[in-house]
This record gives sequence, structure tokens and C-alpha cells, in this order.
Amino acid sequence: MFYTHTPLWLTVSSFFTLIAFVSYISTFTIQSTFASSIIYYVDATNGNDLSDGLTPGTAWKSLTKANSAPLLSGDTLSFLCWESYSGSLSLLQSGIIWEPISVNSYGSCDGTNQPILEGIFINNASYIILDGLNISSSGSSAISISGASVLHNIQVLNSSLSAPNSECMVAENVDTINIQNNIFSNCQGGFSGSFIWGSLFQNTFSWITLDGITLLGDSPVNILQNTLHHIGSSGIIFAKWTSVSQNNLTNICTLWNTDCAGVTNEKTNPMGTHFSSSIHENIIKNVGSGISGNNYGIDIRGIAWVDIADNTVQNAEKAIYLEDSQNLNIYKNVNLLSRATSMQTIQKTNDGVHELTFTGNTFIQRNPDYSYFETRYDKTDADGIQNTTMNGNTFYPLYKIGRASCRERVSS
Repeated sequence: MFYTHTPLWLTVSSFFTLIAFVSYISTFTIQSTFASSIIYYVDATNGNDLSDGLTPGTAWKSLTKANSAPLLSGDTLSFLCWESYSGSLSLLQSGIIWEPISVNSYGSCDGTNQPILEGIFINNASYIILDGLNISSSGSSAISISGASVLHNIQVLNSSLSAPNSECMVAENVDTINIQNNIFSNCQGGFSGSFIWGSLFQNTFSWITLDGITLLGDSPVNILQNTLHHIGSSGIIFAKWTSVSQNNLTNICTLWNTDCAGVTNEKTNPMGTHFSSSIHENIIKNVGSGISGNNYGIDIRGIAWVDIADNTVQNAEKAIYLEDSQNLNIYKNVNLLSRATSMQTIQKTNDGVHELTFTGNTFIQRNPDYSYFETRYDKTDADGIQNTTMNGNTFYPLYKIGRASCRERVSS
């Protein structure tokens, strides 16, 4: 069955994601109101590890002392602004749902003078808030979150992360995670998460050597209103149950120009896996640099049930690339100035490409030597592209049209 609007399963999925997110934020609002806590202060210049750490005047000095803090539910570990702290912070204790453990800053901090730590490791700990920190690691990830079992309710807010030799942040097996208003820069990879549930909201990713955001496994994550620019490889790699919405991606695939995309799916699932994901209202500009590197605005391969709607793709080799995928609803996208074919569908396996709907899309072609829409079969015995519907699409030549707007090719 084809839809001209967002399918019910996406509406329901988005609804429950929103409810979970609102409930999560509300939970921490309640926490801050009712939690009674101890604040431990750390001052790298004037502190003293022999002090009690309970006031700014009796602050501790080192991360060694901070790592031994007897943190209980509702407690806070607070670092003085303008200071650099040698070493990494390990959080091994958990808060509880009403009283999380917080790590933050004090002393009139802003985005230019946050306390600098060399890494934060959250190991087997839940109900943690990191807020207003600068985490700069020369070795491992700036922030690493992992546990022997599923962790709960982790927030990373208003912080700056860098890790030239690793990923800015890695998170595994977290059932509710909120990554909001952070700056990820100068890292090998931006954010990598597997089997997580939550949101990445209004973060900035820049000067990343490899991928900007990578999700794996069943990860119902809302990737919303993030800015990504100067990303060496793919911008966003989404997983099952992921919503990718209202993100701005510019200068993507600047270092890796082969099979690279602004937005694409992770490729570890069996062919035809139902992703139940959505890609809505994203702006994707300047993907790759040439017309022979296989770089795409949106790249979907080997999966089913994805909505692609209201996106703008400008200056990619191909705006939308579909390979061996089914049950895709592609509508109201604007594809500007592709360097080669605007949209390409390819069948490489017997599973093929079928149940596609193209409605109300606009294609503005840049190169008259390429078609707007190309279908290719790399299996000579393939059944072809089946049950495809095209309604109300607009094809506009920027230059004189050099060939037909649609073509079909069979490759042996």
C-alpha cells in the first residue's frame, strides 16, 4: 500500500519517541526541584586535595581526588571554569531516577572558558548528567559510555568535545540518552551509538575525519536540528527506528569520495530489514567533489520501510540513490544541481527494488549529459523495478536537456 502522507507506523513511532523525550526532560526538571544533594568543588589552581571539597573556598585540586569522591544519588561534582585538569574522570556510581549524579562547572562559565578535562568514562553507571564541560582527549574518545548491562538516562549538555585520534563520543546499550547543544569538533568520528534510545538535538559537528553521526542496531533515536559541516566521510548513518529530521549538512564527504553520503543507512542488517525510519526536512549541500566518486545526498541500500520527504539536496553526484530497497515513500523532495543523475535505482540481488512511490518531487538538473532518473539492473535475470508509482513530479532543465528525462539500462 502506498501513502501520500506520513504512514501510520511512522506517526506512532514519532509519537512515542516524543512522549519518551518529553517525559525524560520532565523527569529531570522534577529531579532538580526535589533532590537534596552534596556539591563537591574542584579548582586546579587554588584547590587542595586535603580539603573537604564542600565549598569553592575548600575545593579539591586534582582529578585523582575527584575520582575518589563518594558520589551518591543527587550529588554534584563541579569544576571551576578557566581551569585545565590533568587526566580523565571515571564515573562508576549511579544516581536514581529522581536524583541523578551531575558533573558540571562553576564560576561564570560560558562556551569559551569551560573547564577542560582529558576524558570522561561512564562505566556501568546510570542517571548521569554532564553539563557545560570541555572534554579534549588526545588518545581515546572524549566521552565513552558503556556497561555490562543496559544503562539508563544519560544526558550530555552544553559541552565541547574533541578527540583527534578517536571518536568524540561513543555510547552503547543506553535506553534513554539525551545529547543536546554540544560541539563535536576535531575528531576521527563524531558520535557513535549502538542499541540506544533517545535524541541528538541541536548539536554541531565539524571538522570530523570520518562519519559525523553513526547509529547501529535497534536505535530509536531522534536526530533533530543538528548542524554538520566539513565531515570527511558520511554525515549521518541511521539505524532501525531512527528519525532524521531538520538537520543541516554542508561540505560532506570531503576526504572519502567513494560510496559516501549526506544521509545513509547502516549496512549490517540482512537484506530487506524493516527499518521503519524517516528522513524529513533535511538540507544537504556539497557532497563530495567529483562525478565519479559515488557520493550521494541520500543513499538507501538493502532495507525496507523508509520515508524520504521534504529534503533539499544540492550539489551531490546523485541526489538520491536507491539499491535493493523496498517500500520507500519519496515525496516533496527538491533535488538541485546534481553533478550526474538526480535519482538512481539499482537492482543487484533477487530481492530487487519494488514498492516505491515518488510524489511531488522537484528535479533541477545541472549536467545535460545525464538523465533525471535512471534505473539499472546489474542482474540480467532480475525482475526489474516493480510496483513503482510516480505522480506529480517536476523535471526542470537548468541547461538544455541533452537526453530523455528518464532512461533504463541493463548491465551484465
